[in-house]
Amino acid sequence: MRPTSFRSELPAAGQAIARPFGPSRAGVARRILPWVLVWLLPAGLVAFVVANQYGVAEFARQARTSTGTVIAREPNNHAIVRAIYEVDGQTYEIADSFIGPPNPDFESVRTGDRVTVYYDPARPSKGVLAAPDARTPDLGFALLAALALSTLLTVALVASRPLWRLLTG
Repeated sequence: MRPTSFRSELPAAGQAIARPFGPSRAGVARRILPWVLVWLLPAGLVAFVVANQYGVAEFARQARTSTGTVIAREPNNHAIVRAIYEVDGQTYEIADSFIGPPNPDFESVRTGDRVTVYYDPARPSKGVLAAPDARTPDLGFALLAALALSTLLTVALVASRPLWRLLTG
């Protein structure tokens, strides 16, 4: 039985180990890449939600209110409520699929009803039909979704191992 290494097999001082970068290293990368993606995708999802939450919180901090009038309800188009409102003499139209407090819910609101519109003073055309705090996404949900996604991806990868072996030889 041969020992695992001999001194004579080691390179001389100042010389590099001659291991070609080839198929053997590419095979390792192919085996590791799916597992790296399993954890990068949920991390990206959480980063997106956190960034979005920051934007929503900033909107909530700066939002101003105006009184608007409902001009349409679209139950077959994602339950959208259309309203017009005025800011500094300029009329804007909003189409929002999330109407909430202090406004009535989608089932109760009717064309012609007065509603409170929350808008961004820097961009008055950007408005919502619910108090901005009510729209803030929950970070706990984002973390739970990331955990569930990573678990599902891991299970899918483990279940598909025979296919990977068949495809990569």
